[in-house]
Amino acid sequence: REIEPLGLVRSGAYWLVPAWCRLREDLRVFRSDQLRTAVATGEQYNAREGATMEDLSRRYQAGELR
Repeated sequence: REIEPLGLVRSGAYWLVPAWCRLREDLRVFRSDQLRTAVATGEQYNAREGATMEDLSRRYQAGELR
C-alpha cells in the first residue's frame, strides 16, 4: 500500500503509524511491527482536509476507527 504518514504514535507496547491510505482513500492506523517493508520515496504531499491527527483522534474516539 501507499500511505501518507501523519506521524508516529506509541500506544502501550506498540508504535502506530497513522496515515492517509491511498488504496482505501481514508485514514488508517498501521502497527509498525506489522509493516513488511517501507520505502522512502522522497515524495511530498499536501495535507488533506479531514486527514489530520486531530481528525484521526476525533474519529477514533467516536468509534469510527479501530
